[in-house]
Amino acid sequence: MNTSLSWIERLVGSLDDKKQYRDYRARVSGLPADYRATADALERYLTHVGPTSDSATLLALLTDSVETLERGVERGDTVAAVVGDDPTVFADDLLARHPGESWLDGWIGTERRRLADAVRAATAGGAR
Repeated sequence: MNTSLSWIERLVGSLDDKKQYRDYRARVSGLPADYRATADALERYLTHVGPTSDSATLLALLTDSVETLERGVERGDTVAAVVGDDPTVFADDLLARHPGESWLDGWIGTERRRLADAVRAATAGGAR
């Protein structure tokens, strides 16, 4: 690989990942309005609670979501028929197919340790 290109990619991130994300956004833009709004809402949810440890997993997750929505459009389904009664279940099913570590995992782990430490300290001191 060209040395200057690898330096640029280290600075701004993978150019291939950026291209894949632009392609994903173009696919979302091509969806009917109700599907597009759903895709945007899904992206927000998935990028907040989904895998942030690597861009490849996140891109695969987003691509899976738009492919699922595109299939619904092709079949003539309503958005509700595609995502079901509870959109969070739909999104969490997508997340289960693309596991990865999220910032939320670290935060929850920290809070669990704090809770356990606080309870241990309280019980060790005989506090009531």
